[in-house]
Amino acid sequence: NTAGATVTGVALGIATVTLTSDSGFSATATITVRGPTSLTWIGAIDKYWKNAGNWEPSSVPANGDRLVFPVGSQTSNNVEFSGTTGIESLTFMSGGITIDGPNVIPIRSLITNSESSPTLKAPIRLIGNVSIHTDCCGLRIESPIDLNSFNLNIDGYNTEVIGVIAGSGNVTLAQNTMSLRANNTYTGTTTVSTYAGIFGSQAQSDVTVTQGGSLFGGGSLGN
Repeated sequence: NTAGATVTGVALGIATVTLTSDSGFSATATITVRGPTSLTWIGAIDKYWKNAGNWEPSSVPANGDRLVFPVGSQTSNNVEFSGTTGIESLTFMSGGITIDGPNVIPIRSLITNSESSPTLKAPIRLIGNVSIHTDCCGLRIESPIDLNSFNLNIDGYNTEVIGVIAGSGNVTLAQNTMSLRANNTYTGTTTVSTYAGIFGSQAQSDVTVTQGGSLFGGGSLGN
């Protein structure tokens, strides 16, 4: 006999669930229910996100979590998210960090970079309006980015976006030097409010340079 159940309305913490089959067989299990939290990468086992022992506290990243990378290492995103679930934010605290892997990183709000030069390679999908902020040293984004009908604000210091930006949504290049280097296909507007370079093409995006903004590079503007 088999039994199935969907547990809802359980408060955060540890809950005990008892399942009973039609024939009267029952089994009890203890489950832990947690809300969004901050997870710090320690890489104690390997480079894969799916191994809880790579994080402090020990847990696989889940919906709404804030991920912090304080050490220079290569990590691989192999955690699958579905629907509108995803990571709240990514924070990089030191140089030499590379985030790769085949699975998409759905991100809701913020990517920050403090005193480091990380590289993002894993695909990114916005599930909210996202701001990328760098204090220094640059951020290299090789990831393809799906705007997914949300807006992307880049407030970067030597930030290079090499991956293709696609989907519907607006992109603002807000502060400090940065560049777009791919043949982008997104259909929203591009607002330049800083010293920014376009080296690929913006075939489907209207580009506006505001007062105080400056545009350079050998790319092409389609609209």
